[in-house]
Amino acid sequence: MKIAIISDIHGNLEALKATLKDIEKRKVDKIICLGDIIAKGVHPKECIELIREKCEIVLQGNCDLHFSLEYTNINEMPEQEQKRIKWNQSLIEKEDRKYLLNLPFSYEFYMSGSLVRLFHATPIVNNKAILNVDRIETKYQMFLPSKNTISQKEADVVIYGHIHHLVLDGEGNPTGEIMEKYDKKVFERGFYHLGSDVWIINSDNKILIQKRSSLKRLEPNVWAMTGGSVILGENSLTTIVREAKEELNIEIDANDLKLITKFKTRNVWIDTYILKCDYDISKMRFQEEEVSDAKWATWEEIDDLVKKGQFIKHRWEFVKQFLKEEFDKNDKNEKN
Repeated sequence: MKIAIISDIHGNLEALKATLKDIEKRKVDKIICLGDIIAKGVHPKECIELIREKCEIVLQGNCDLHFSLEYTNINEMPEQEQKRIKWNQSLIEKEDRKYLLNLPFSYEFYMSGSLVRLFHATPIVNNKAILNVDRIETKYQMFLPSKNTISQKEADVVIYGHIHHLVLDGEGNPTGEIMEKYDKKVFERGFYHLGSDVWIINSDNKILIQKRSSLKRLEPNVWAMTGGSVILGENSLTTIVREAKEELNIEIDANDLKLITKFKTRNVWIDTYILKCDYDISKMRFQEEEVSDAKWATWEEIDDLVKKGQFIKHRWEFVKQFLKEEFDKNDKNEKN
């Protein structure tokens, strides 16, 4: 029997479709999903429908649980968390929430005499990240049973999700490891994760910038370009396409993106692209968790925002010389 295991869809419909298409080509007998179907992406309902149709076994992830619960004390929570919950719940129906709440915590089966156990994050809780860099004693705990596992036997093989960011070395090469976002242990070892940015320039030589939501953990309420972290299964091009669709509801053809530079900051390698396109901001739909506003800005306006501390400074300083070259090309072409 050939089994495909997927996890952490997070409302990313296009990536899910692509993955299922690839699985279909491989003539798989059974598909198992390890949870976190919803949250972050803007198509959780559609993802739930596809998962229910295609997956024989579906487990519950921490986001599936957290954003499906009915909170009687939601008014006592921090304002940012209230907004996160309400926004994610607004994208799915009550029936979807009921389905997610009733998903099992774990699943197990025998293969060639070995007990294989599956869960979202750990056999005890579904919201803790256990990484390759953790102590051997910590990793051993992953094989032990808990009140949440089907049997009370020690597993021979465990399969889980929850951690899904690529780890790069100092030269920008993949290490083969994956990480949970903001995992300081990885950064302390001198490793990086991969990010991807796009600077969208219109026919007036203005740049599309977006204001980061007040809900953002890092640098809330400041202006920036469009971009995000590259997750497992993506490359920097597909990340741009996904982020633009999720955060601004705009369509980008990866073939129109031009790589202008790659650089590293304190803990991120960033592939930087430009795209020449005239988008209508009035037709954009902002992802509340990520973006609160967007506008077209001139070079001088962005410089001014940087001086006032209202724009992500390190991004602008790294790429402005490359953007200037593109602006000069545009001016030269207009004169010709």
